[in-house]
Amino acid sequence: MSEPATAKVKCEIDGAEVHYLPAYLAEKHGMSVEEYREEYPNAPLESAALRAKFAAAVKNTTRKAPPARDQLFLNVAGYRMPVN
Repeated sequence: MSEPATAKVKCEIDGAEVHYLPAYLAEKHGMSVEEYREEYPNAPLESAALRAKFAAAVKNTTRKAPPARDQLFLNVAGYRMPVN
């Protein structure tokens, strides 16, 4: 069963609940993710709510096609030069 979308992950060191553990580990414990993973290999690092938020942001992102090569210009000191 998956965790609720509002649930946070629990720090195995002190029991604090946060959405994103790596930042908390560095700030409160001076510990890297690698060090934490060695001690607690199966502990989650981010909450389901945070994963869902990032997934939605990526899903709604569209990329424009790059401009045609003949439309690329470089502006230097007020001069516009074509890029070869």
